[in-house]
Amino acid sequence: MKENNAELVVKTLSKHFGALRAVDEVSFEVKRGELVGLIGPNGAGKTTLLNLITGFLSKTKGEVFFQERDITSTTPDRVAKIGIARTFQITKPLVGMTVEENVMAGALFGRAGRPRSIEEARKKARECLELTGMLDKKDLSVGQLTIPDMKRLELSRAMATDPHLLLLDEVMAGLRPTEIDEALSLIKKLNETMNITIIFIEHVMRAVMSISQRIIVLDHGKKIAEGSPEDIARNPLVIEAYLGKKYMERRKSNG
Repeated sequence: MKENNAELVVKTLSKHFGALRAVDEVSFEVKRGELVGLIGPNGAGKTTLLNLITGFLSKTKGEVFFQERDITSTTPDRVAKIGIARTFQITKPLVGMTVEENVMAGALFGRAGRPRSIEEARKKARECLELTGMLDKKDLSVGQLTIPDMKRLELSRAMATDPHLLLLDEVMAGLRPTEIDEALSLIKKLNETMNITIIFIEHVMRAVMSISQRIIVLDHGKKIAEGSPEDIARNPLVIEAYLGKKYMERRKSNG
């Protein structure tokens, strides 16, 4: 399959829970090295879409291709092995282990073709923890972490897998403004200097608009818009999805 230098190709992807169409025939491509924002109101289907791409949910319909390889029915462990990593909106640490051990697990069981000894995994884990500002907490139990620190741990562990494609699910949730700026700088660094393709879900619009090269918008499971941050900011369908039909009607009536 040849898809114009696309890293990821999603074709008519759907997930139905009975009558509920959580994701409804969504199609898009992400080119190698792109930094793409994925936005939409609560319940739009954003996290479900990531779950479908990474094999955490079975697909009702559709196909997913990564680097020209069909991964539609690939399990999450195999998805990680081929170079796709993700974080979770609800953090999922390995309980009973330290921060460093959690990130070492990512290094040991991540992308295939990069075998590591325990010491190599420890070195990789510390590099990732330093990048996310968590190195001084490496010996803490995950139960001692704050929610923002849990988000950083998720990102550190995902980075330790050496991904080609990184899927981030609200890694800035719960962060203070200065911490959001730090997270933005880190995401840009991963994309620009490490050449990692990134798709990120975020509700902080300032963050999405400032670093996204392109934005995909979901609403009620459907893709309603796709384009540059400037195009998305003035798209009437996007404005209506976030602010409501009545707002759009008032706006029109006021000229």
